[in-house]
Amino acid sequence: MSSKPKITLIDLMIDKSQESFLLALEIYNKPTIKYRVEGFCFFICNAWELLLKAYLLTKGDSIHYKDKQNKNRTISLSDCIRKIMTNKNDPVRKNLEAVMGLRHMAVHLVVPEYANLYNDVFMACVKNYTIKLKTLLGKNIDDKLPNDYITMFIAKDNPSINVTTKYGKEIVEKFLSSKNFINRSLIENSNNDLVNDSFAVSYELSVKKVKNIAEADFTVANVSQGKSQLNVITINKKVDPSETHPFTLSKVVDMVKNEMQLKDITFTPTSEKAKTTFTTSTFQLLNSYFHFKDDEELSYKHEIGNTNQYTYSVKIVQTIIDIFSDDPNILIKIKS
Repeated sequence: MSSKPKITLIDLMIDKSQESFLLALEIYNKPTIKYRVEGFCFFICNAWELLLKAYLLTKGDSIHYKDKQNKNRTISLSDCIRKIMTNKNDPVRKNLEAVMGLRHMAVHLVVPEYANLYNDVFMACVKNYTIKLKTLLGKNIDDKLPNDYITMFIAKDNPSINVTTKYGKEIVEKFLSSKNFINRSLIENSNNDLVNDSFAVSYELSVKKVKNIAEADFTVANVSQGKSQLNVITINKKVDPSETHPFTLSKVVDMVKNEMQLKDITFTPTSEKAKTTFTTSTFQLLNSYFHFKDDEELSYKHEIGNTNQYTYSVKIVQTIIDIFSDDPNILIKIKS
């Protein structure tokens, strides 16, 4: 009779890392908890530290300090980051270091308004964790909770005004210093006004009534009800492609590859010599069949002189993922 395999230290660390990650989300998404910013920082950093240490162990590296005085102590999260994310300008590293910095401050003082200030950074930190858990350790957090877990909603107001009117000088100075740090970091991690989503992820919807129709992003008008007893509203929306369709084809290809790897999605190549990873050619083959470029929700055509260039919305990534999930052999069928 075969015995059950023994649980290893690496197994325990991976499990504890995921538990800490889930605790971070649960605390942050409970509005009645006033300690949620601090709680999130503590648990998400613990989740990252266990993840990175487990990865070092899989490579056969030590997670203990080498000097005799500290030989029984394991290395810090900062040490793990420097060992594994060697590029100082890596947005994932800079994001984690920003959250870690807030964790250090939280030991002494953090006010609830920091949730408004750091929410987009926290969102990216959560996303980055799920990707690293998969790429470094082969684990998928989706096995433990639904896909919509990543939503971390904070109602936006003006946190600077709240802080300056509610708190004393010391708290205000620390908060404004943190705000300046975040603003600088957003600029440093942006390209063409688009912030790298490994540093900060933002979802925001604001609606207000304006007198000048030229200033409106969309208009609302009443139409005849006809036979319906419901009020029917027609919305005409002006499209700003830099916001609705911000991604180049190369960026879409990278996003699809990362998502496929994260979700263990594969497809059958068109021949034995064809690549098994998603490429520009793969996209063009799918487009020839599904006509992505004709769908305004997926692509936007920029007419420049006698040439056309396209940019794409985030929806096209999920559309492609859904296609391969439904039929891994779709490329063969298109080619035949």
